[in-house]
Amino acid sequence: MTTAWLPILATPDPLLIAGVREVLTAAGITADPRIVAPDGLVQALGLADHCLVLLDGRALPPGGALAQMCQSKRGSYFVVWAVQSTADLLKTALECGVHGLLSAGLPLEEASRALLGICQGEKIFRFDPDSGPAALPKAVKFSARERHVLLVL
Repeated sequence: MTTAWLPILATPDPLLIAGVREVLTAAGITADPRIVAPDGLVQALGLADHCLVLLDGRALPPGGALAQMCQSKRGSYFVVWAVQSTADLLKTALECGVHGLLSAGLPLEEASRALLGICQGEKIFRFDPDSGPAALPKAVKFSARERHVLLVL
């Protein structure tokens, strides 16, 4: 991975940079990430030809604007950074044409590998196994009384 990418984190929560920076470093992206408010993203995209845009899934630009950015900035990659993955977030990401969606809860190695794949042109959508649209149900522990009631039903 070269340092030619300008990483941009579009978020209203600058504290999100800690986890993002860790993944960027593990992926070999050494350029210092820019943090911008979502409404300042269009201006930030003018700073470089090749941007790696990480979008806070809790504060995405409106769908039409995001789709336009993805189409007009062909040399850049757009990735939704999802603190909480939902079916609506996945749908929006797919409709807007982003290049990936990564759950903030992914293990570091998996997240950095996915980010590298995205920067090599792959479309990658990875969810934390304990969240997201296809989360596996948690095992439920019933009391003896609850088990008895279920058997009677």
